[in-house]
Amino acid sequence: MTQVDLALTVNGRKRKRGKKDFLSLSENLGLKEKQVRKVFKRFPKAMSKALIAIGHYFLRGDKAETYQLLVQDRAERLSL
Repeated sequence: MTQVDLALTVNGRKRKRGKKDFLSLSENLGLKEKQVRKVFKRFPKAMSKALIAIGHYFLRGDKAETYQLLVQDRAERLSL
């Protein structure tokens, strides 16, 4: 997979962000631990819906597969 830079940094990083970086961001934003836990808890269900939507509605063929793999890779990095 190729690396993609984002315009915004998370915890001072533009690449290879992990769960720890997003937890630090949530703390800096003043989010409560319960709020963050709920968001991470909802991710698996949302991920399966997103992967289906990518293939059925947004992209076709190789592009859909490539994007689905990218989304799954990012989810694994976040331990979701």
